[in-house]
Amino acid sequence: MQQIDVEQIMSEIREEIKEKGICEEPIPFRDPYEEELPFSIPQQFSKEELYNETINAMALYDTAIQPITQASGIKGLIKRILNKMAFYSMNTHMISQNTFNIAVVNALLEVNALADENRKLAQKVEELQDEIEMLKKKM
Repeated sequence: MQQIDVEQIMSEIREEIKEKGICEEPIPFRDPYEEELPFSIPQQFSKEELYNETINAMALYDTAIQPITQASGIKGLIKRILNKMAFYSMNTHMISQNTFNIAVVNALLEVNALADENRKLAQKVEELQDEIEMLKKKM
């Protein structure tokens, strides 16, 4: 059985690396968390913002392929064929996406209702605290 000198092999590899000019420093990668987000993360709850985003989501949830406007001749024929091909290949994806979008809109509506209920409860708590203070003063 042949003896293998690991130290000799490693020194040969190190020399080859030096000859090729490969540096020992790790390759720098950019940190994805350092980039600015294309949207801002709210720091405080805003009922108006939630309402506006819910309205936007309700208006845009349908992702169906819009029919191509009628064109005549060979150009119109090609457009209609491509539209039908795209419809049949994308239809299952669009159904899934629409279902997801409707679920998101429903969740936003639930959050909106929860925010309304929370606001009413906060008002009720404030009224009860005022009433407690009044009763304490009378005693």
